[in-house]
Amino acid sequence: MPSLFDSLPPARRHLVFCVLLALAFCLLHGAKVDDSGVGGDAREFLSTAYHLQRHGAFSMQHSPEPPTNLDAYRPPVYPLFLAAIFEATPGLRADSFGWLFDPASSGLEENHGPKILRVVKYAQVLLYLGAAFMAMWMAARITGDRRWGYAAFVLTMLHPFLGSYVNRYYSELVASVILAGFSLLFYQAVRLRSIGWFLSAGLCLGVLALTRAQWWYCGPACALFAVFVAIMRRRERAAFGRLLVGALAMCVVMAAVVTPWKMRNQERFGRSFITERAGIALDLRSRYVMMSDTENLASFLYWTRMSELRDELLPSLIPPAEYRNLVREEGYYAAALRRSGELEAEYPRAQADQIQFREAAERILAHPWNYLKTLPAITYRGMIDGNLSVLNLLIWFVCFRVVFGLLRRGQWETLAVYAPLMAMWGFDSLVTHNITRYNSVGSVLLMVALAHGLWLRQQKRAGRGVGAGSAAP
Repeated sequence: MPSLFDSLPPARRHLVFCVLLALAFCLLHGAKVDDSGVGGDAREFLSTAYHLQRHGAFSMQHSPEPPTNLDAYRPPVYPLFLAAIFEATPGLRADSFGWLFDPASSGLEENHGPKILRVVKYAQVLLYLGAAFMAMWMAARITGDRRWGYAAFVLTMLHPFLGSYVNRYYSELVASVILAGFSLLFYQAVRLRSIGWFLSAGLCLGVLALTRAQWWYCGPACALFAVFVAIMRRRERAAFGRLLVGALAMCVVMAAVVTPWKMRNQERFGRSFITERAGIALDLRSRYVMMSDTENLASFLYWTRMSELRDELLPSLIPPAEYRNLVREEGYYAAALRRSGELEAEYPRAQADQIQFREAAERILAHPWNYLKTLPAITYRGMIDGNLSVLNLLIWFVCFRVVFGLLRRGQWETLAVYAPLMAMWGFDSLVTHNITRYNSVGSVLLMVALAHGLWLRQQKRAGRGVGAGSAAP
């Protein structure tokens, strides 16, 4: 005799599943929320949000007084997100923020904030939940099977990087959610050849660029992918024109969102930029380009994020003195920070950043062979996860298999789901020093790719075709 659940129409069953998954998600991540996480870079985000909410000024000045020095050290979206929560929460709107600016007098443990600050993390749980539902929709749409959508939801829900950043006041989680939203919108735009979807994708892309500045460059790369699809579908006249116009419209909308911030910086600092951190980022990359052959080889074990390999196996193979430059506190990282401090002592930060950028670019251009020689190690570094370690390489392997399979079969529209992830991976590998959390912003899309890859394997075992399906309405 069928159960009550089995007797429900498919749409009702799907709704019940979604409610149950959402409850499980909120219970899992809501229970983990704590009062910690206000140390490190979080102080810069929280200070900037405080000044935005209290004084309407963008500055990370570490003082409750109205800031005397405005800046653009961090992109604006995440501080604005925090400031909006401060304004909407009475307990935070009236708080003195002594726990941030004078923690010794707050009576709280080190790097802990007041309990009311948990409201930020609860908001991040809800954003994360939205990303899990986006993963569900994309996987279900690609496979034509809601069960694989549920699998993508669960994989996203359990991802250790995303789960850990719920409890941090860093921009990575918010950026992950926005990137998932952009990927979904871009996929819809390319699939439906819809100008409206392209405009929505451009709006999301602009917000993403103001969260992670690299998307000012990655976004146009995605637009070029839409142009590529237009060329591949050139026999479809309507599709060809719509995709070309849509790609252009997406970039125009992105520029319209980002340009006011860049104009503000041009007016105040004499430079049009999104963040004052490009110089130090490229400086770090240029120093890793100068790695010796021994350091280059050692980096594969040093960057595993696994103590058994980094702290036990590596020293037994290579003397630690020969790869000391990889150590954050005393090597290339420390040297880049010292150079940044030297320049900022002599020039305004925006100008110092520009000088450091030029120095780094000259160093890279003067050593092209070193750049190519160290490219595999830097690329590898960005594919390691701080929690999964080298196991994350298997997930990337599945993702690449999915992408190459779509390329081989000419499924350009489905490939649009992964185009943003590939653009980010390429940029981080080619330009940045590629610490693990850079590519981890794409974790939601990696979980979609993992579900997609497992579905393809199931289809192959069952002897079925592997064309992309479409989800039930």
